[in-house]
Amino acid sequence: MIKMWIARDKTEMLYLFKTKPIKNEAVWIEESGTIEITQLDMKLFPEVKWSDKEPTEVELRITNN
Repeated sequence: MIKMWIARDKTEMLYLFKTKPIKNEAVWIEESGTIEITQLDMKLFPEVKWSDKEPTEVELRITNN
């Protein structure tokens, strides 16, 4: 399993982060200063809001089908 985080920015765009991001005035950024994020479909994870105080931790699991 791979631990990652998802968070929504002020414009409601949804992102997946490799490292835990921190919230600034309009977006979530990675503390390391690196940009290792992926934009996700905005319709996914409707429970994740800009108003959240922390990003949402998720685990990715690779399966062999």
